[in-house]
Amino acid sequence: MTVFAWQATAIDGAELTSADALTFERVNEHGGARSLRVWFDADSDPIHASCLPGESLHLFTRRAVVDVLSPSARQVDMPVLELRRDDGSFSRLYVHPEHGFVFSTLDLNI
Repeated sequence: MTVFAWQATAIDGAELTSADALTFERVNEHGGARSLRVWFDADSDPIHASCLPGESLHLFTRRAVVDVLSPSARQVDMPVLELRRDDGSFSRLYVHPEHGFVFSTLDLNI
């Protein structure tokens, strides 16, 4: 899965979209998002996320390997929605192309 589009309300209140900002780094420049909607294709319903004061939301991609034990193994980009807390802890929702949504408080190498 890839990210089709996103809308974010940044920590400082700025409203940004993938159509205007092009990259989520523009949201990170505002301290991350306090609310976020992400679409993974044009026909899907968005994933909604929001956070409390002292937290921020971030969106990025990680490399994943699919078919790891077969001759057709390949790397793919995997979207990750991350909730960061002021104490340095985090929770992540990995959007793996084979396993679907994987929620973890660990830095997974999947």
